[in-house]
Amino acid sequence: MSMVINSLLEEDQHLLERKSNQQLESEEFRQDVQDEFEFIHTEVKRYYPDALKVGKLYKKSRFLKRYNERYFVFYNGILIYYKDRYSFKRIEIESTSEVIRVDKYRFEIQIPFKTYKLQASSENDQAEWITGQKIITGHLLALTHVATNSTISPIISSFCTKPKPDVDI
Repeated sequence: MSMVINSLLEEDQHLLERKSNQQLESEEFRQDVQDEFEFIHTEVKRYYPDALKVGKLYKKSRFLKRYNERYFVFYNGILIYYKDRYSFKRIEIESTSEVIRVDKYRFEIQIPFKTYKLQASSENDQAEWITGQKIITGHLLALTHVATNSTISPIISSFCTKPKPDVDI
């Protein structure tokens, strides 16, 4: 009987040690991710000093349907996000793009042919991201409207058309 109890105690001890090791690995992983984002933040500040907004957001993955932490930079009408210091992707914000508040923390960016689902860590953070993107979208829409206005259109179109050849055929 005592051998069985000793065996069970040893097994429990191994389980506790394994859980302890998993917690340490998890904490180390979180620290590595934090260090990675701090590195990205430093580099972003250096390369995009006048970025409209920078920070962490959670992006919903396309296949696994879960939210993963990414570092985002909103600069000059382009939303850039980093998974780590070596990989990044760009989202071009266009005049036809829409930014939609979904709930307390989540929002979507709808561009032609794709929707990005994002989640902020607070309502204030969400509001700042949405406001910045709506400003850019509205600005692009205003530029498009000015470019198609009939009083300005001939001036702009003269820059966009090919010159006519001088020789008659």
